[in-house]
Amino acid sequence: MFHRRKVGEMMAVNTRSDGTSAWNEVAYASASDALRIRADGTYEWKDLSGRVTKGRWTAAPDGPGSS
Repeated sequence: MFHRRKVGEMMAVNTRSDGTSAWNEVAYASASDALRIRADGTYEWKDLSGRVTKGRWTAAPDGPGSS
């Protein structure tokens, strides 16, 4: 079993003003990079250029699920 996720999705909302008017600007980019985590703890990360980085997944000690 492994998990395959698209990563890199982001959205930003900024309020702009010219001194007399104010407006919101919204920027959005869809997920582009691919991250695959296998049951044996290895991972593959494929970035926009197609380069693949491989390694061993290690959970952060203070991350979700830690005691």
